[in-house]
Amino acid sequence: MSAPVEVVLSADSAGQLFNCAVFDPHSGSEFLSYRGGNTSSRSLTVLNGEYILGAQLGKNFINVWEIQRKVGRELRLLHLKISSLGQR
Repeated sequence: MSAPVEVVLSADSAGQLFNCAVFDPHSGSEFLSYRGGNTSSRSLTVLNGEYILGAQLGKNFINVWEIQRKVGRELRLLHLKISSLGQR
């Protein structure tokens, strides 16, 4: 197993180029980008170091990406719009 690397995980609510992307905080270069839908602000989180979760802007869907794959899946989990995601 390799040593952990510091990265920046960023979402694009417009979703034109990508939905979310992983950047190097020192050089600003992009490591990976994930497509499919869009993600509202304050709704991006990493689950168990294996999945990226993001609430879709204005909808009751959660986008789920495996960290090793670039195309995600939509999960319809709630009857209400999602305003934020977090971990404890």
